Amino acid sequence: MAQYDYIAIWVGGIALAVLVIMIIAFLIYRKRHVNHHSMKEQKSRKMKDLPAKKKMVKNVQGNDSQTKKITPVVTLDSGNNTSGNQRLDGARISHRRNHPDRVAEESMWKEKKEQEEDEILKKMENERKNKVFMIYSPCNGEMGDAVENVTDAKECGLDYPGVIIAPSDDKVYAPINGRISWKSENPNMVSIQSDTGVEVLLSVLKEDEVLQTEVFTMKTAQGAYIGMGEQLCQFTQGLIRKGNRIYKMKMELSSYQEGQLLLVKRFSYISHGDKIITLKTERNAVETA
Repeated sequence: MAQYDYIAIWVGGIALAVLVIMIIAFLIYRKRHVNHHSMKEQKSRKMKDLPAKKKMVKNVQGNDSQTKKITPVVTLDSGNNTSGNQRLDGARISHRRNHPDRVAEESMWKEKKEQEEDEILKKMENERKNKVFMIYSPCNGEMGDAVENVTDAKECGLDYPGVIIAPSDDKVYAPINGRISWKSENPNMVSIQSDTGVEVLLSVLKEDEVLQTEVFTMKTAQGAYIGMGEQLCQFTQGLIRKGNRIYKMKMELSSYQEGQLLLVKRFSYISHGDKIITLKTERNAVETA
């Protein structure tokens, strides 16, 4: 044989060996791939055919034993996910309730409420300490004259310090807590006396003249106790008209003593329950509304 023939045989043998190795590698790869795919299908088929197993769990509380059935959460049927979704929803709600932001916000509002309550208590204690008494507006309407001493009161047609209001509706409310102590022969005048001795006189005027005919009906009897803000009386229907306020309500501090500290706020329009008069009392028992 020639030298070239040996070379050709050697190259051909190497090529044949490489081809055989490639074929063997391909067969091995294919076999493994087929086996892996077959295992996945078999596992999937088992999961589909897997029956719902039920486990018996005993929950012992005291002397009672309860048996519960637990259904596996894992399922391929979307129609049976109700219980799982309910558990997830419950977990979400619990998470929101215990969320740090929500807890912090609730704590902040609780602290703010406690601070407001403390401020109210401090204010009430300060009023008691300083023996301060508050008188509130008895009705809604336009505020007229407001005086703080007897001299100015005489000039405005008042017997005592106080205010004059042109009512805008027919309801009159108690300006303080106390008893209806006096009702004169004039049916349009009524007095309320508090536990501290403060006495407020309410009366009705028409065009600056005292009325002798009854213009309102009492809602509380003489001698009865009435709380601040409760309805005291009501004007006769049709007497109070918007734009035609010829009737005026006088609220005077009939227990006023010369030299007593008295502050009267001035408004253009007031609502019943607005603080109008602040005065300093002599007694220890101070009433606050």
